[in-house]
Amino acid sequence: MAKSKKNFKKNSSQGFTLIEVMIAVSIFGLLLLYASQFMRSEIRGFDSASRQNEVQQKTRIAMMHILDEVRLNSLTYFKATSNEQGIYLYRNLTAAAGALQDVNDSCLIFVNLGPTSVPAPSSAKVVYNKVEGKLWYKKNGAPYLIADKISQLSIDGSSSLVKIDIMAGGNNGSEPFELQTWVRLN
Repeated sequence: MAKSKKNFKKNSSQGFTLIEVMIAVSIFGLLLLYASQFMRSEIRGFDSASRQNEVQQKTRIAMMHILDEVRLNSLTYFKATSNEQGIYLYRNLTAAAGALQDVNDSCLIFVNLGPTSVPAPSSAKVVYNKVEGKLWYKKNGAPYLIADKISQLSIDGSSSLVKIDIMAGGNNGSEPFELQTWVRLN
């Protein structure tokens, strides 16, 4: 019996060569680098969108609280001085010749415009302090934070129609977000 040479021949390829392994590792490394850069940009985009969403939500919450106070309280009017502006509530109503008198008013919404902290009237329900950038709601004398990072709150207008302008953000990497509305006072 003659044995064929094929059976006794050793298989010469028992693995990968060093060059083949280095090429495969290099390609795999480049793919991982590309994937990590893609993930990093997606995470940055998500963080930016989250910060912007937070700013927008704070601005909307601040506007809703202000509008709720105006709508829930009838007989209000606008008053402004050099350091403050606000919406006040008529407390003592006298119908002298059909006109309302603002005797012993109470402050409904107080906006501090000065460079320093001006104390809010004790009767104020919603208080904005420009120095702190915070909007507070006062209930039974205790302050509750409505929104922070509010960069601007202004109330302008006449005694019956006012424009409320709120701006937030712009200092923590987010774009500034502004809301504006007009409200009729009674």
